[in-house]
Amino acid sequence: WSGFGMAENCCGGDALASDVWLRTLATVNSDDPNDVHGTTAENEWFSTSADTFIPDAVVVNLGTNDNLGGRPELVESYNATYKNLVLSAAAHYGAGTSFFLACGPMDETYCDNVEWVITEVAQSGVSAYLLDQRGFLDGDFGEPCCGHPSAAIDQGMAESGATFIKETMGW
Repeated sequence: WSGFGMAENCCGGDALASDVWLRTLATVNSDDPNDVHGTTAENEWFSTSADTFIPDAVVVNLGTNDNLGGRPELVESYNATYKNLVLSAAAHYGAGTSFFLACGPMDETYCDNVEWVITEVAQSGVSAYLLDQRGFLDGDFGEPCCGHPSAAIDQGMAESGATFIKETMGW
């Protein structure tokens, strides 16, 4: 599952992270089990009945693999795809779900785009917040591994993110 982008993958392939996300919501129907963009009927488990799990919070961190800094022609598609993804998830989960849209730590060029998405979805009544994960590769949390967070860095990101989500949600 590495290398998937929101609008375009970094390393080829047709299935995008945005496709995979929407498939988890069973919102893109398809009768073709080979359709990388669709959800077949046997995978449509989600319903809006009272006995279905509805999350209080959803964390999304997509954008690093789109490499918007190196591919600015993807910005419009990235923004629209991300906005639609959050709006689709919010429509399924309901108004009680808050979204934490992360940016960083491996790439920061898409942070302004994430903030744009947050502003846009807020106009539709969706609660969304920036989960800022920038700065975790500066050595304060351990050494990165080939430009990626190490286990120690992941732990620092998790603790920081959990604290931010807890405070924001009032838990």
